[in-house]
Amino acid sequence: MKKGIKLSSLLLFLYLSILLVDIRFFYSLYIDNIVELVLAALMMILLFFFAKDSIKHINRQMPFMLAICIITIVSFSLVFIYTSVTFDQSFKDSFLVGTSNYKMLLIILVYPLSFLMLKNGIKKIFLLLNVISFILNVISLIQYVVELTTGVVFLQAISIGGTPFLNGSLRISMSWIGNIMILYNFYMFFVQTSGKISRKIGYFLLFILGMIDCFMIARVRGAVLIIIPCLIISVIINRTTKANLLVKIAFIAGICIFAYFTDYIGEFLDSFSLKATRAYSTGARLYAIEYYWNYFLKHPVFGFGFASILKYPSIVQGDGRAAISDVGIFGQLARYGIFVVLIYVFPLIRSIVIVFKARKNTKIKDISFFITLSLFVLGTSVSLIAIDHFRMLLWPLYLSIIEYVNYINKKNDTVLEL
Repeated sequence: MKKGIKLSSLLLFLYLSILLVDIRFFYSLYIDNIVELVLAALMMILLFFFAKDSIKHINRQMPFMLAICIITIVSFSLVFIYTSVTFDQSFKDSFLVGTSNYKMLLIILVYPLSFLMLKNGIKKIFLLLNVISFILNVISLIQYVVELTTGVVFLQAISIGGTPFLNGSLRISMSWIGNIMILYNFYMFFVQTSGKISRKIGYFLLFILGMIDCFMIARVRGAVLIIIPCLIISVIINRTTKANLLVKIAFIAGICIFAYFTDYIGEFLDSFSLKATRAYSTGARLYAIEYYWNYFLKHPVFGFGFASILKYPSIVQGDGRAAISDVGIFGQLARYGIFVVLIYVFPLIRSIVIVFKARKNTKIKDISFFITLSLFVLGTSVSLIAIDHFRMLLWPLYLSIIEYVNYINKKNDTVLEL
């Protein structure tokens, strides 16, 4: 037991390190992202050396974890071989350059994450994510205000491609962590019926902070388009009692009143117009969807694989406007070909089936949150997809959470509560 506790603490620390590398230590320091893969491999090695019984338990109770790891490694290897044969580029070009193709291998994190959830449940994971999200949001807000008032940018690693501005003001990503924690904090203060008032106030403040950063600093239209409907859905699908029915009605009425008496929603929707200020962005995405879809149809098995964006820009970016990260599943189909079905489409469909099957299990207290999370991942498939290299860490976390829900659903003596 002591060994298990020590191992789980070490694995949690290593996972924290991976998350910090992913957000470049709160955008303050450039880190070689290959460190993520090294740390993930170390977590796997520790598991197989010091937790063999737990590995057997995971394989027995969560067999899909083993399957997705094997599928990922085989898919990566085949696409890598295809790239090496088809394109004249070095190992480094295929493995590291441009879109950090090695990140596909980070899906193996489903194993250590499953181990942590079986040992400690999922509360510690969400606590860790909330702390990271809070620090990132506070630092981003401070940087935004400082740049707005003095012009000084102290976060030197906000973007690898230079300091990002949108309509004259600084733009800072919330990362995938910030996006899903908006949903989590909203659920914890507004939807969940249990919990102390003081904690609910804390979740409310975290939610407000996240929304400020989302609307004012990050300003990612793809995220807003998914987050807002998910917030509404999380309220609607929650198990209704007479007491909270009025709260639901009040919440939805509030959204409608806000939409009617403000121009924000209208202006937001107008921003997608090809005549709006951000028309170039909309036009580029429409072009990218068409380009990547047609490329996939011509090369359905491997797509363009791990072709280097530096050596083959016309293949990876078309006429220069197409960006894989902007168009979700379309970009991934062009890059991975049919292997996207194996590593993403089928697992996603399976996860949605799992959460809807579990909705009748009264021992899973927060099933509406897991349904909302699944719908969020599904919704981002057309834009901020979870298997993009910027958000790849979301995918193994999501799969692990849903498989844990599935594991609890099969047991009749365990309660799952956030």
